Amino acid sequence: MQFEGKDLPYCGGRFSQRSDVLNGKAYIGVGGEVEGAEEEKFPTVYIYDCKTGTVEKGIELAKGFCFDIIRAMAE
Repeated sequence: MQFEGKDLPYCGGRFSQRSDVLNGKAYIGVGGEVEGAEEEKFPTVYIYDCKTGTVEKGIELAKGFCFDIIRAMAE
């Protein structure tokens, strides 16, 4: 899966790579610790629209924060 033309990294640290699906969108957690990365990365949740195939950046956590579950909830 890609965002802005770049492959999303796999989890390499304390942030468990998790996902959840709600209303046709997949919420995908990606860890921030990427070996050999040119720029600093932070744990981030990306949103994949299953209907259109597009990916957008959701929430980005501050460095040092982590969580091990993603739970999408309807408003």
